[in-house]
Amino acid sequence: MRIEIIDKEGNEIQHLSLESNPFNVGQIIHLSVNNRNKDFWTVEEIRKSFIVDKIEHYVTVDYSFNKTVSENVSVSIEVSETVA
Repeated sequence: MRIEIIDKEGNEIQHLSLESNPFNVGQIIHLSVNNRNKDFWTVEEIRKSFIVDKIEHYVTVDYSFNKTVSENVSVSIEVSETVA
């Protein structure tokens, strides 16, 4: 499951791949992202705390011509920075 952490403007702060969504509205997330090799990765380093404002789930089911079904679940978590 892809989990996107976004701000109120819809800008992605970070994304994760998890088996399920462990987050709840009102919960505080302490996010620490480290980039050990800036020559290879373009990931921005983050050390901030956020409060979960809203959670939305998106489910896509595709039935193909070759008789296969693919299901995708993604979660969008809208957060705002906590005030220290």
